[in-house]
Amino acid sequence: MNKNYLEYNILNNEVFIVSDETDYGRNTIAILPTQYYYLGDEAPNLFTAIFAYQESANYELTQDELTQVMTDNGFVGTNNS
Repeated sequence: MNKNYLEYNILNNEVFIVSDETDYGRNTIAILPTQYYYLGDEAPNLFTAIFAYQESANYELTQDELTQVMTDNGFVGTNNS
């Protein structure tokens, strides 16, 4: 069994992604500030967390907000050289 647990910051909200993969498939759940959001067999990653956040909040992040989320979680704006 392969388990994944990831934590992301989306607009100053902690979003946890928990994924459990077995021989029968994957189950992924987002734990949001006010609810759980079942994601089925989605891979645990930042994009899954963003999707769950947007769906639960009934709000689509702007391009600036998406850039900020990516930066806050270390995906842009870092110099790896």
